[in-house]
Amino acid sequence: MEEEKIKLLHCLLFSISKKGSGLREYW
Repeated sequence: MEEEKIKLLHCLLFSISKKGSGLREYW
């Protein structure tokens, strides 16, 4: 169960960081 949570957290963090870097590139 914990491994699944960690995987989900990493996915969320990755998507957020990806969005942030993408925004920086656009502006």
